[in-house]
Formats: sequence, structure tokens, C-alpha cells
Amino acid sequence: MLARPDAERVISDLRALAGYGSCGTGVERRALGIADCESRRWLADRMREAGLAVEIDAVGNVLGRTAHARRIVVGSHTDTVPRGGWLDGAFGVVAGLEVAREVAAHPHCYATGIELVSFSDEEGHFLPMLGSKSYCGEIAEGILASLRNTAGQSLAECMQARGWRPAGPGPVPWPGEPCGDHPHGSAQ
Repeated sequence: MLARPDAERVISDLRALAGYGSCGTGVERRALGIADCESRRWLADRMREAGLAVEIDAVGNVLGRTAHARRIVVGSHTDTVPRGGWLDGAFGVVAGLEVAREVAAHPHCYATGIELVSFSDEEGHFLPMLGSKSYCGEIAEGILASLRNTAGQSLAECMQARGWRPAGPGPVPWPGEPCGDHPHGSAQ
């Protein structure tokens, strides 16, 4: 059985996501700002509705997994540069969501599942490719504590302001590890 994407749902999801930080014909969702975090909560809700186990990790990556033992990682990012394009990064995340919906709805048809990721701060508000580097274990101990955005706020301050547990000292937890209690990111 081949996956049959619902094109109307994909467009609807892309337009809904573009509503977070809408700015003229583009969007502005700087990493861990209000619009970015609202869009991450929206995405986490869509993942849960699709039947994925969801968490938001220690740097703000949104992760959704099907129940399969083996999974293929798909996704991109939803943060933007100032006045960025509404499809930049977002299309990779929403297309991955559509595939994950199909796999989660028909798990017996697929030997390999999906791990959908919306990486945090790929555009470099704190550190270029922060989310993907963290996901791959490429962040050296102590670096996270020193990261500040252009407004001078630390990564920990921004995570706490959004109600998420910030990364502490030491290595960033591997994405499969729960990152504590917070309103929208507990593992299910």
C-alpha cells in the first residue's frame, strides 16, 4: 500500500503555520520567540493528533515518532530569518508530517517508521543549526550556557520564558530521553 498524501491538508497546514509570525507575504519566527514557540506547540498538537509520541527536547526541537522500532528521520525547521519565506523549512516539516500521518495510521503496512523533527534555531538566532547539531550530539559541553540571541537573552532564559526546561550543564540529552515536565512537550 502506497502512502496517499492529502494535498489539501498539506496546503491547509502550511497556511496555518504561516499564520504564526505572518509578516506581509512572508513570516518572522525567530528561534524561541513567541511566534516560533506558538508554532512549535501547534505542530506538537498536529503530531499528537496523527498518533505520534511527541516531545520538545532541551533546545526546543519538536520530535514526533511512530511506534516502530526502526524509524527514518524526516523534517526540517520552522524558525525563520527576519521576514523569511513562508515555505522555507516549513514545507519539509509539513511534508514529513503528512508522511508520518500515513505511517501512523497504517503501521502494519510499513516495516520502518517515521521520526519527524522540526529543528530549533537552524537559522542562527543563537547558533546556526543549533537544533540539528544538538540532535546529532555535536554540541560541546558548556556551549549551551554561553549562547545568547541578538537581544542578549540566554538560551536558558528563552526556554524558561516559554515554559520549557532548558538544557542544563553537561551534554544535551539524546532526543529519545524525556526532558521533564512542561505544558506541551512531555513524552507520550
